[in-house]
Amino acid sequence: MFRIVSSRKNRSPRVRQFDLHGEVQLGSQTPYSICGTDFNVDSNTWVIGDLELGKTASVHGVITPGSGCYATKIKINAA
Repeated sequence: MFRIVSSRKNRSPRVRQFDLHGEVQLGSQTPYSICGTDFNVDSNTWVIGDLELGKTASVHGVITPGSGCYATKIKINAA
């Protein structure tokens, strides 16, 4: 599931947020994707659980023009 969340007032109007939920798979442009939507993970991403391919996760992040989707929080669901 992919859902764009409206921007908050204190953020730049060019930065949009997204939510994903589903099985973590190998991305076509990044190391991870859910439902075909690639997302990046960096040192600022909060990961709750072990991020591994094949696990079910909920991802929240931001979409930046020209840079793609960056996860800010990932919660791995218990099996």
